[in-house]
Amino acid sequence: MNIAFVNPEYPSISGQDQGGIATYTYSMANACSQFEHRVHVLVKNGTKCRQLDSCVKVHEYYPEPLKNPGRWVKHFVNGDIYWERCYSNGLRNKLLEITLKEKLDIVEIPEYNGLACELVRPIPFPIVIHFHTPTIIVDFFNHKKTTYRQKQWHSFEKKALSKASAYRCPSIALSDKLSKIYNIPNKRISIIRHPFNTESFDKIDKKHDSANIDILFVGRLERRKGAEILLTSIHDILGIDSRIRFTLAGEHSTGEMGNYHDAIERSLTENERKKIYFLGPVKREDIQVLYCRSSILFFPSIFENLPYTLLEAMASGLPVVAARSSGITEIIRHGENGMLFNPDNRSEIIESIGTIINNPNLSASLSKNGYNTVKNDFNPEKSAQNSIAFFLDTIEKFK
Repeated sequence: MNIAFVNPEYPSISGQDQGGIATYTYSMANACSQFEHRVHVLVKNGTKCRQLDSCVKVHEYYPEPLKNPGRWVKHFVNGDIYWERCYSNGLRNKLLEITLKEKLDIVEIPEYNGLACELVRPIPFPIVIHFHTPTIIVDFFNHKKTTYRQKQWHSFEKKALSKASAYRCPSIALSDKLSKIYNIPNKRISIIRHPFNTESFDKIDKKHDSANIDILFVGRLERRKGAEILLTSIHDILGIDSRIRFTLAGEHSTGEMGNYHDAIERSLTENERKKIYFLGPVKREDIQVLYCRSSILFFPSIFENLPYTLLEAMASGLPVVAARSSGITEIIRHGENGMLFNPDNRSEIIESIGTIINNPNLSASLSKNGYNTVKNDFNPEKSAQNSIAFFLDTIEKFK
């Protein structure tokens, strides 16, 4: 097969890390290439790819102006939508250019930013839309005010879904929610787990500072990622044991993220602030070391699809304390490969963290079982095989 994967993400605001869509795209491209399929990865101009096999062909696509007469009106009404439509138009032209040289069999693209919107027929290959987490869900869990422009954006992403021949999603939780929001029957959304390769984590020494208990939070400081839970519980967490130090890695400097950052600092005493470290964005290779040198991952997200942060922590042998919500419960089994807490029950958070700290045998068991979960359930070869079977079925139906 000739397969194309599209990564619509630039690096983050800082340019130091990549999001879950990029991580998935590059991981799946590598996994499929191992089965001797011809794989193409398309990235926005200016994006630097990482972790791609030499046999994977990388292409850049650029925004190209729309040719329909109403383009300037659309640009004036909502410039963000017009800009993404231009990128979608450039993507379409790049895909057609590739298929003239090497006939593409199938193209997979995320729902993110409605990038499939201009992939209208005649296109000689089927389009698979991969669900990560649409903006309408992110906005809902972040309690973002639904303005007229936001409604436009939600409608824009929804309309782009109509270009798909098939849909895939890595978690049942997100699939069920999308089925209701977009009125897509569950049977049309195939559940296929993301691939995850533990090799880069296996090469790092697992060293923990015995004098301290280093609790790690990785992610943006926003409500959906559990920023409010972190804000209301961090004082009590620090009070569990005097050895506890708390490190927060990820974007936190602007807008809502900056508000949570400031609120957390204000909620603590001067002595407690000395135990908190806001690292900001961390390079990918550095965050892997940070996982391997920490004691516990605290993951309070109130809605997730299938978060790579959990997989990365478990691959590093880091015990996980996570919210009992959404796709998290499809990875973590309480007391077996991690600890789960009710997001509305602060005492469960304290109890779960305290249990790990005071029970070294349990901590070791969670670490071992967590690693084996990632190694077995998210094996890249298994994920690639399932994806290839799904692609072949989609191609056959498209014909």
